[in-house]
Amino acid sequence: MEQFKYYSFDLWETLITRNPAFRSKRDNIFFKTFNPQSKSFEEVSEIVSGCGKEGSLCSELSGTQVTCKHMIFNALVKLGVTDINAQMLSLIEARIQELFIQNPPILYAGTKDTLKALFERDATLSLVSNTGYVLGETITEALSILGIRKYFSYLIYSDELGISKPNPQIFQKLLSLNKPKKPMDVMHVGDNVNADGGCKHLKINYYQINSNKSLITDLI
Repeated sequence: MEQFKYYSFDLWETLITRNPAFRSKRDNIFFKTFNPQSKSFEEVSEIVSGCGKEGSLCSELSGTQVTCKHMIFNALVKLGVTDINAQMLSLIEARIQELFIQNPPILYAGTKDTLKALFERDATLSLVSNTGYVLGETITEALSILGIRKYFSYLIYSDELGISKPNPQIFQKLLSLNKPKKPMDVMHVGDNVNADGGCKHLKINYYQINSNKSLITDLI
């Protein structure tokens, strides 16, 4: 494959996948403490996960950011909680971040070796990620735990910008940080052609992995 000076990467289902233990413990927060209708754990989990998926889809369709607190609020409403307040949302959000760090995500095979090889080739690596229940600052901490934070020069998160992929503005931020001579000098790598493919509006190259037959190791 052609080599590039600049690479940017999506995060979820590109570099990492969720730890099943995290989802279970996250949903247990709602099941044990915010479940006035005594729904089963399976029902609660479906609601919480569903609100996350709805928020992520809305972020993609609008190009803006549905916040973690908004997703939590929607889940609480669907669970029948009536006394929702700002402190409650903040406490749940904080607990979710703690659980993510305690149950870190799982790296896809070949991820660390590929990032290391590109880094040692003097390529500049960036991360461009939409966020949901897990905040950008929490993701950064998890990347350090996984041993890959050191390979990235720039970390771009939708919750920090208020802009979500495929909005071209988030990729414009990528260009403004890296300052390539031309957008075609950048290769963006991701699994979701709808979200990550937004880079093509700025003439950034796009390489799809994991959701097809291609893998991150193809880059080296």
